[in-house]
Parts: sequence; C-alpha cells; structure tokens
Amino acid sequence: MVTERTRDEFERPAADLFLLFTMLSLILAHPLLDGVIWGRIVLGILTFVPLIVAMVRMADRKELVWPFAALLLTAFACSVAAYVSGSQTLHAIQWALTALAFAVSVGGLFSYLQAATRVTAGHLYTAGSIYLLLVGLFFALYQSFAAVLPGAFEKTSGATTGQAVDLLYFSMVTLTTVGYGDIVPVNGIVRMIAGLEATTGVLYVAITVSILVSGYKGRASS
Repeated sequence: MVTERTRDEFERPAADLFLLFTMLSLILAHPLLDGVIWGRIVLGILTFVPLIVAMVRMADRKELVWPFAALLLTAFACSVAAYVSGSQTLHAIQWALTALAFAVSVGGLFSYLQAATRVTAGHLYTAGSIYLLLVGLFFALYQSFAAVLPGAFEKTSGATTGQAVDLLYFSMVTLTTVGYGDIVPVNGIVRMIAGLEATTGVLYVAITVSILVSGYKGRASS
C-alpha cells in the first residue's frame, strides 16, 4: 500500500521536469559559452544550478541535505578560489568535489525510482535527469584529472583537448557507448574511468527500465 508520504515524495513532476531542463540547459550552453572568459563564469554558475535543484528535490531527506549543502558550498568556494588564483590544484579539487556532489544527487534521486510502486510522469523525468547527472558526474571527474594531467585526453588529430566542451562531449558519447573515437583518453587511470562510465551507462538503462516496468505493472494491477 502506498502511503501519503510516499505519494508526496514521488508526485512532483514540475520539480523533476525543471531538474531535467537545468541539465539540458547546462549541456547546450557549453558549446555556446565555453572558450570566453565571461562564458566560463556563467558555465561555472550553471554547473551548480542542477545540483541545487536536486538538493531541493531531496529536501525530505534531512540526513542527506545538510551534508550535501555543505559539499556544494565547499565546491563553490574552491571554484571561486581556483578562478582567482589560477591554481590547477584548486581547480582539480573543485571538480572532484563537484563530481562527488553529482554522485550524491544520482544516489539520492535513484532511491526514489527504486521505491516506485507505480510510474508517473515525475519518475520518467527523474530517470532522464539521473542519466544526464551521470554525464555531469564523469565530466567533472575528467575535468579534475585534466587539470593536473593536461595530456590525459587527445584528439585523433594529435591535439590535446583544451576546452571543457570537449570533455563534456566525450562524457556523453562514452555514457551512451557511442564512442566516436575523435577524443581518446591516453592516461591509464582516465581510460579505466571511461570504461567504467560506459559500463555505468549500460547498467543504468537496464536497471531503470526494469524498475519502471515493475512500477507500471504495479499500477496496472492496482
């Protein structure tokens, strides 16, 4: 039996749709704004918007929200410090913390899907948002490594990847297992992370489809 509290947790399609919109906006903004100074500032801010929305979406889980808020504040402070100082070490720390924040968001939101006893529009929006948050998670990891290992990624032309949009694109095609091969990881650790991302993309689709189908059957039989 679905309790009122469980219904309240799941039936927030507007919030779930807004989270999906913020992730799509972040992805589409990168090719337009990356490469210019003020554009990178805007992208830095936009990176935290879906994380803040995810935090609000998980507001009922007090044991998770406050540590998550502290993590976001620390990551943002490191972001500002890295921009002002130009320190690649701070840049790497900033993106590592951001990757952790994306990971917490994915885990917190996925728990809603796991507990689904029926499928609503909100669940579908959340499933899409989690997929894009995974793109953001691995993108942040790649950014962290690229900050301290400038030659960790190369284009097939032999040039190194100098823009964030390249790593975001690489994260997207790796998660979807498309793998065009125009950007390749050449560092051993980064190659393993890329392999893990491809595996995560396949497993996420399989597991999520199974959960949603089970929820749909539950709704049909009720």
